[in-house]
Parts: sequence; structure tokens; C-alpha cells
Amino acid sequence: MNDYTDFSKLTRPIESTSRLISGWNVRPIAHLPLPGGSKGPYSDAFKRKCIELAPGESFTIANIKGPGVISRIYFTFPFRVPRILLRAIDLLIYWDDEPNPSVCVPIGDFFGAAFCQYREYDALPQSMLNGGYVSRFPMPFRKHAKVILRNSSPLSFGQIFYGITYYSGAEITMDTLYFHAQWRRTNPTVEGVPHTVLDAQGEGNYVGCHISEQNRDAWICRRPLGSILPGGFGMGQMEGWEEISIDGSVEPLHHGTGLEEYFNAGAYFTHGKSTGVLDGCTRRNYLTGRVAAYRFQVVDPIPFRKSFKMIWHHGLLDSIRADYTSTAFWYQTEPHLHVDLPAFAERKPSSVVPHVLRAIALLPFVLGSQVYLRFFAT
Repeated sequence: MNDYTDFSKLTRPIESTSRLISGWNVRPIAHLPLPGGSKGPYSDAFKRKCIELAPGESFTIANIKGPGVISRIYFTFPFRVPRILLRAIDLLIYWDDEPNPSVCVPIGDFFGAAFCQYREYDALPQSMLNGGYVSRFPMPFRKHAKVILRNSSPLSFGQIFYGITYYSGAEITMDTLYFHAQWRRTNPTVEGVPHTVLDAQGEGNYVGCHISEQNRDAWICRRPLGSILPGGFGMGQMEGWEEISIDGSVEPLHHGTGLEEYFNAGAYFTHGKSTGVLDGCTRRNYLTGRVAAYRFQVVDPIPFRKSFKMIWHHGLLDSIRADYTSTAFWYQTEPHLHVDLPAFAERKPSSVVPHVLRAIALLPFVLGSQVYLRFFAT
């Protein structure tokens, strides 16, 4: 893997050749709603810059002969397309002769667009900035790399811009591990059953994840003390923690204490949104009950030799009903355990309306408490 803090390599000759695969002139798009019509030299040139995907279509955007290393994957989309695009289009990446994709994630969730919504953050391995979606995870391959976009929806999507930068002829040793990414969702959670973030078999290194959670618990209907714990005033799912078992360990070798602690933050993400180079919180909203965070363990990866399993509890004792989604990133030997994506209808974000109504119902109590505290403050 890349050492993101090592800049000394910039002063040494690089033997491989850098190449870029983009959407330029791959196949001109057919539909282009521009002012003044879609005729003329300017419109024709614009049509050649991007691609469109028909309902149910799969399209190979990169087919690279190895050895090599993909160093950057970039996408951007027009702002006026439906947000569900971010979960309708699947990013699939195959290494060498593997029959199953090593990367199998809805395109938005791969970059951390939780709940099909764009939220900016700027981290070293990945970022979403100024409308661009970028991944800088190094992705080596020996023989062959294939990158596919698959439209799993009944909708058509146009003006998809992309760029894949790679080093051709890079030296790949026999012990080099392959990059993997996997998306999982538990909606709704079941009492007593945690959400599985990753279950891997083989030898490798776990290097981080995106997690998004939406509270679906009727927390306002609990007894008064129950709305505090386990309800957490509608954010009680964050009281759940991660557990990591390595190489079949009976007891977890990593046992966390809560969602925010894993992402290096304070209680319930004390100040809300943050964006760091390796970890951050892109959403924390008491009104909607939504929280989303990322952590990239590129300087402190977790190694495993035979197996790796990471689970996440939803609230204390798995007692909070919620919608959990996660994208895990890791490197490992092949073959890998494959988890396919659910049907398009099962990917849509849960409604926030029930949670918002509960929060509004509690508003008089919250305002009254503020007045009380201010009146008796010393």
C-alpha cells in the first residue's frame, strides 16, 4: 500500500508510465438538453466528453492489461440528475481472472455519499469536493483490471464523467495484496443481531470504512428515562460499538465503546460535522436521526492471516431499531468471499418523516428546559 506520509518517492525516478482513461470519445451521448438545441460543433464536442447508461445497462469503462497500479478514480455527475443515481449505479472492479468483482459498491456509497446525498469532505484516500468524487487508494494488479459501471435501476442516466489514472508496467511482487470494497445494509436492524460490516476470508489488511446510520426507533414513546438511555434522544444507535475478530478469535481482539469513539470523536460527535485527513463526520442531525462518518486506517491497518470479521451493534444491547449501511475497504489475497448487491428497490434511503415528527413533538420540552436552565443558571 501507499505510505501517504512518504514524499521521498517524489525525488526518485519512476520506472512505470502514467496513463489516463477517461470518457472522452468512448461513445458520444445521444441526449444533450442544452440551450439552443443539441446541434453544432460545441454541442458535438460536449457529447464526446461523457457517457450515459440505459436502464439495466452494464458498460466497461476501463479494460487494462497488467501489470499496473490504478492510482486515482474520479467521477462527477450533473447536479440535476436524481439523487438516487448514487445508489442506482454500481461500481464493479475485477482483478486478473477473478470471476467475482473485488469492488462491488453503489457508486455514491463507495465515495461516502451517505443517504444518496453529496456532503463534502477532504481525506487523503478519498474526497468529495466541488462536485468531484475521488479515490486515491492504490489498486495493483498483475494481469488484468476491468472497471464496470452497472445501472441497476429502471432509469436512464446521462452525462457521467470519469477518469481512471494508472501506472503501466509497475513492478508487482508475488505477495502484493489486491484492493477490495464491499457494501452492506441492514434495514431495519433486528433486536439482538448486530450489523456486519465485513466478513473476509484470506490474508490481508483492513484499511477503513464509511458508516451511515438512520434512527428508526420510536424513542419518544419510551419511558422518560428510556428516552435518554437507550433512546439517546433519537440518536441512541450511536451507543453501539464495533467488535473485530481476527483469524477466528473467540473473543473480539478489538472491542469498542461506541460509534463516535471508533471515528476518533467525542460524545455523539460533539460539534457535529468535521472533516479530517483520515477520519471525520459528514452528517449528524438530531432532527432526522441521521449520522455518517468515515475512518481510513492507512497508517494503522489491521492485519489478518486467515479471516477478519467486523460487526457493529445498534445501540446498547442491539436495542435500537435503525437503518445501517457500510462500505468496508481492505486488501487481501484472492479468492475472496463475494457479497452481491441487493435489488434497486431495496437500496432507497429510509424516510426521515417519522423521526422528524417525533423530534418536533419533543420541541416544547426542549425549549422549556432551555428556559428553565437559563432562569436558574448562576
